[in-house]
Amino acid sequence: MKNMYQRDHKKAFENAKLKGLNKPNEFMYMYSLENFDYFKNINFRNYIRFPINIKSDEDIVSTYNRNNA
Repeated sequence: MKNMYQRDHKKAFENAKLKGLNKPNEFMYMYSLENFDYFKNINFRNYIRFPINIKSDEDIVSTYNRNNA
């Protein structure tokens, strides 16, 4: 089983903004898991994730529905 962990939220937000998070005021950092930082929209409660260490044009930003995991 993979474990969630907390990392510095400021670093997580900086990473996410570099990878396309356009409205950081609408999200809160929740946790990190494997190679992704997970954020939750404060209004709609959907999740979005950003890769932590991947630095290429192939970075994938995706929504994550915990109920479908």
